[in-house]
Amino acid sequence: MCFGVACSALAAGHHVYGFDVNIANQDRFLAKGGDRAKIADAGAVSDVVISVVVNGSQTIDILFGELGIVKHLRPGSEDAFAAAKPALDAITQTVYQLGDTAGPG
Repeated sequence: MCFGVACSALAAGHHVYGFDVNIANQDRFLAKGGDRAKIADAGAVSDVVISVVVNGSQTIDILFGELGIVKHLRPGSEDAFAAAKPALDAITQTVYQLGDTAGPG
């Protein structure tokens, strides 16, 4: 979890589940108003998943690995990017829409 990104999304009024291997970061995030849940539970109720990790290998594991969140997400639609845009706008200055199909690469 990127603490700054998670807090920016919280400040913009989004309900944010944060996951961090560093327990101190996790606790600091919870103290700011963030939420914690099992990955499957968070995925089942989330409209947007934002992964901020060190490298592509970690991203693939978080999204598609044994405990990956993608298999727990609700089905999307053609309007998925539009639904995600408010959360993306809350955490970045520039957002690029690269395609309509979810998945790696």
